[in-house]
Amino acid sequence: DKLGSALQAFEWSARAFSLAPADGGLRREVERLAESAGAWQELVDVYVGQLPEVPEGAARTAIERAIADTLRVRLGNGPEARPFYEAVALALPEDLPALTALEEITTSTQDWSALAEIIRRIANLEPDARRRAEMLHRRAQIQSDRLEDIEAAATTYDELLYLEPSSVGALRALERIRRAQGRWPDVRDCLERQVESVVDRVERVDALYALGEVWEAELGDPGRAIAVWAQAVGSDGRHRPSLTALERYLLPESTRRTEVAHLLVPVYEKIGANRE
Repeated sequence: DKLGSALQAFEWSARAFSLAPADGGLRREVERLAESAGAWQELVDVYVGQLPEVPEGAARTAIERAIADTLRVRLGNGPEARPFYEAVALALPEDLPALTALEEITTSTQDWSALAEIIRRIANLEPDARRRAEMLHRRAQIQSDRLEDIEAAATTYDELLYLEPSSVGALRALERIRRAQGRWPDVRDCLERQVESVVDRVERVDALYALGEVWEAELGDPGRAIAVWAQAVGSDGRHRPSLTALERYLLPESTRRTEVAHLLVPVYEKIGANRE
């Protein structure tokens, strides 16, 4: 029958290929006949069997790619295809199709360490800065949430912020990491950059309040804290956390009582005027 004839043609072609496995023309012919016969597993078996006979170089890489693609696309076996894609990526470090296939495979198998490295390699090949930043953000999340390597995640966020200095999401993520590490000058820097970057007034005021807390409680500079909270209430006179923080300095024993009183008088006047 027709299928039997196609399979027989494939087998004869495979024998010819085995005599000269580095011949590109024979390889293309055996692949064509494998498709006609649906002999995908047989094709893999032939290629794997002949691979040791092919020296390093373009021909061997082409066979490794064909094995990998057949296993993953035709036979649905990504994990078995992985070492062959890795061989291609080793021979051709900038081969995006192989790297993209490896990204898919390591995502499905949840090999987070390998996935983080593959994303780095793909990101390095990405010409578009925004797309590259998105990939770096994903890598940092994997490093932080899956690998629990927060220092590596911080390094990746720093790289992302070099591309997009105003990325509020990256700044907040980096802030959380630096808080966990107790690196307060770095937390301060992240908050200052958030104040400069956020568009929403409420989010900016919240960032100012948090910045004041860091200045006061962690960096021991109440003067800077007061100045920052003054900015917060200047933007939103009803921001209760900032008002409460400033009002603590109105206590009789506070050496900054007069300074803070002068700051709060116009705020209270404005609140009173609004009530009227």
